[in-house]
Amino acid sequence: MKIEVPTIRDLGRVWGMISDRQTLIGPKVVMVDIINQCDLHCVMCFYHSSLLSKRPDYQTWAMGQMSCEQFASLLQDLSQLGTEFVTLCGAGEPFLHPDIKKMFALMAKYRFKSQIISNGIHINRDILDDLIEIRLERLTISLHAADSKTYQIIHPLSEEDAFESLKVNLLYLKQRKAYLKSRYPKLSIINVISSLNCYNLIDMAEFAYSVGAQRIWFKPLSIAEETKEVLSLKEEDIIRIRADLKFLRRKIKLEHNIGEFMDGLTPQLDIQVDKSCRWARNRFCYLPWIRANITTEGEVLSCIYQGRSFLGNIQRQPFSIIWNSKEYREFRKNKRCPEHCLGAAVYPFVNIVGSINRIKNRISVIVPES
Repeated sequence: MKIEVPTIRDLGRVWGMISDRQTLIGPKVVMVDIINQCDLHCVMCFYHSSLLSKRPDYQTWAMGQMSCEQFASLLQDLSQLGTEFVTLCGAGEPFLHPDIKKMFALMAKYRFKSQIISNGIHINRDILDDLIEIRLERLTISLHAADSKTYQIIHPLSEEDAFESLKVNLLYLKQRKAYLKSRYPKLSIINVISSLNCYNLIDMAEFAYSVGAQRIWFKPLSIAEETKEVLSLKEEDIIRIRADLKFLRRKIKLEHNIGEFMDGLTPQLDIQVDKSCRWARNRFCYLPWIRANITTEGEVLSCIYQGRSFLGNIQRQPFSIIWNSKEYREFRKNKRCPEHCLGAAVYPFVNIVGSINRIKNRISVIVPES
């Protein structure tokens, strides 16, 4: 896995982390939900899946979006805090936002390393040319399949030719970048693994490589009770996944999170965690020092797996005030990862902050709780 060279800003975050003092600088990465509307309704989505009972206010909530004015104000605040990466994502599809081009222009104005997570359905050649021109740092496609048949099972509202159309567009991006001798946008493919696609991991890697992706990410499934029967992995599935990933790990030429994803599978199968150790129930979490998530409604979270424990709302006060608030400082000091944290696979240790966290967790295995 690629290791990032720490910057002066990273060292400032590390100092705040190890000293348990007030942060010296803002988050390195901020994930911003800009829209709730989506037109694919992936079966494993905990917002739109047809397998889930919809929240009472679903119709109203699904039409929610962050205003361009609110977004501009947030970016100005993040720029002053020293944030480096801004990722457009959301409970919905970012390219459905009517002001998406204005938002890209704003991110370019403040010179953020911009990223976007998309299902890719609304991306065409004109949009891809725009993304190359503005030097978007990274385009991440939520795919979850390696063929048309699996794609339609997981994306029940997709058109019959959606997978092939997406493949054609990604190949165009690969060819266009080669012609212009451009590295940007870097392409990532992300696959949430469930019982519906768990035997396609090798094909997923081959697809990612064929369309010019630099990274493939395997993401653990967040199981709801209503989706458990259809989507959860069985013991034989996990055995097959581990075998395929061990093979891939030796052969793959892309940046990946295979090790972290496999670690997340291990406790489900045959490893009994010693609950007397801090590793099991008192693991230090580094995310509150380097990342933040902001919902379409302006709510601030440290992690998408945090639930609805909001730390503030940017519609009521600037993000900088929330980030440096007493409540956020207490949250950082007391935050501990659960025994099996899904975020461990999604946010692998790719920088100095994460490396220190990993060392702390390893040491804590041999230090019993007092």
